[in-house]
Amino acid sequence: MKKASFLLFFAVVAAITGFAQGKGAADFLPGTVFRVSNESATGTIKTLFKARGVILFAPAAGKKEQLTPNDLTGFQVNNEDYISYASDFYQVLAKGEKARLLQRATANNGKVFYNGSQAVSSTSLPGNIGDLYVQLVTEEQFKLVTADRFAELASGLFNGCSTLVADIKSGQLTFSQLAEAVNRYNSCK
Repeated sequence: MKKASFLLFFAVVAAITGFAQGKGAADFLPGTVFRVSNESATGTIKTLFKARGVILFAPAAGKKEQLTPNDLTGFQVNNEDYISYASDFYQVLAKGEKARLLQRATANNGKVFYNGSQAVSSTSLPGNIGDLYVQLVTEEQFKLVTADRFAELASGLFNGCSTLVADIKSGQLTFSQLAEAVNRYNSCK
């Protein structure tokens, strides 16, 4: 009986230890970072968006480092693209030659990041985590698109594509179809 209890205890401890180790390793996914210095590096990435508004990057050779949106132009992880803009990370949901749709992943407004020992205060665009933005390729500015102002904003953003604007104004395309609207705008001649 003692031997069976000991084996059961050992199996439970091994399972818990293995689960804890596996969970930590699973948080890091293969990815690539694109630094402001125009260098790229591959390794593994763990996103800490809600907790710290940063990512942890572990290069193939070297030690882990915490990277802020100010350190990167963007990164790719788990087949998803992210860009840095105005001290925040944004996930790219749709992209093309004319426009792209972005979803805010961090809310770093007012946070202080450190570049070595130098403190850098962050400023963000209006909005919250999860908000959607459209950026026209011809402009640097991101436009926050909300459900209550969708028809007004989208009609102005996509004014070069009359069929798309007509579908938005008639209600055939709604806020929930913003990705489709961006894709249609990109393919509009």
